[in-house]
Amino acid sequence: MQNTTKEQINPVVDKKLKTFKYYQNKAIDFSKRNRLLKYPSRASSVEFNIELEECQQFFGSMVELKIELPHKEILKQDLSDQDQKLLNKQEEPLFPLPKTNIIGKKLITQLDKLRLQAKNNYDSHGLHTLFLAIGEVKWKEELAGRGSSEAIQEYDYSAPLILIPVQITNQKAPQKRSVIELNDELYDIQINPVLKLFIKQELELRLPTIPDDFSIFSWEEVLKLLKKFEKVFEEKNLDCTTTTKIRLGQFTFHGQQIYEDLTRNEKEILGHEFVSSLCGDSQIIQSNESIQADDEDNVDDFLTEEEDYTILDADESQLRSIKAVLDGKHLVVHGPPGTGKSQTIANLIANLLARGKKVLFVCEKQVALDVVYNRLKTKGADVSDLCLPLFQYTTDKKLFAKSIIDSRNRVITALKQVSKDSINEKLAQRKEKIGSLKKYADALLSTWEPINKTVYWMHGELARVLPKIEGVVFPWRGKNPDEIDFTAYQRLNHIL
Repeated sequence: MQNTTKEQINPVVDKKLKTFKYYQNKAIDFSKRNRLLKYPSRASSVEFNIELEECQQFFGSMVELKIELPHKEILKQDLSDQDQKLLNKQEEPLFPLPKTNIIGKKLITQLDKLRLQAKNNYDSHGLHTLFLAIGEVKWKEELAGRGSSEAIQEYDYSAPLILIPVQITNQKAPQKRSVIELNDELYDIQINPVLKLFIKQELELRLPTIPDDFSIFSWEEVLKLLKKFEKVFEEKNLDCTTTTKIRLGQFTFHGQQIYEDLTRNEKEILGHEFVSSLCGDSQIIQSNESIQADDEDNVDDFLTEEEDYTILDADESQLRSIKAVLDGKHLVVHGPPGTGKSQTIANLIANLLARGKKVLFVCEKQVALDVVYNRLKTKGADVSDLCLPLFQYTTDKKLFAKSIIDSRNRVITALKQVSKDSINEKLAQRKEKIGSLKKYADALLSTWEPINKTVYWMHGELARVLPKIEGVVFPWRGKNPDEIDFTAYQRLNHIL
């Protein structure tokens, strides 16, 4: 107990915790910019103007939610009342449509826009963002309402309560229609996670009792849940009201998952020397050095059968970066586009896998993941079967399991087909190539007498002056060119 008290009042530990909390809070936005706390009025959405009692009729149960919207029926909404009556006399509508805030062709366009936005968010960032939000909790900040009459009427926050993950598909048979249905592959039906965190962290209030399982939750029970949340805000004397608004829109709470991961694993994360140094004043335990291509250390020492497992071409600076990581150093690799950063990452992954290490490679965008993954499929050195692209299989558990089995089988087959003699032959060829390249590099850097300049330098000078003397004949009448001194060389160079 005494140790705990000392740790609590330890200023170094306290400062680290405060810095850690600062970064943790940056993972999630509790401001009104977060649409899970206040949905923008101009953001794409579709509102269903129906009562909760009607949801069962139009949507089905929550866990089997399906909303069918035939385009033919939707387009009738653009007709005049007289034309609609006339058309309905000729043919009976398949089933009534739920009332929405936009109708006709605009509704079809908006649904397609939401569908494409959700697809783009998933393809680019791996995030499912399309949800049907049920119920709304609205409240004012503690000091709100002092000022204009408009400020008194407006609520500062309007957070959705229940989020149902959905997908929109366009179907052509038996007739063209937009279908909104439950998509619980990535997320379950849940209470707005950002609203829950806001109540606990920002308002420092206790959450009401909420259902763990929505499989037996009915639409009518949403009203009771709304009232529970209303009472929570009343504890803080905040002006709060609830509505039964139903909105289809784009929401994302991936920051909330990061926030909760940091909360659950705070001690373990702070225990890591790198994170501990970032959150405190102490230096990161390694020399702060810049890796350059012209460092004195001989990178050729790394190009051995035992050390080097690069699968793609690598220059000296890239090899030094790989070796630094293998030596246990933290580093940042930076450079303009096209300078080989992805290639270096692919080579690094191959080297780490060869040493029996596990690697987690993450990117903000799927495109960057694909670039590195495709580089790992290098012909003759394909290590992609030792990698698991998690992002590609998040929607289908059977496909995910099959991909693991297929990769394992390909690895086993490849090992059976490769003989020790063929490996030794390739290693010998590799050694010979490295030897040839080393001789070439040594020749370029050798000094040529009597001018005391390297062959590399002379090639550069020739490349510089050759375009200027193209077509010019320069008769040689002097001594043997191998015997001229540097002064004579400078004079001739000046003439050229």
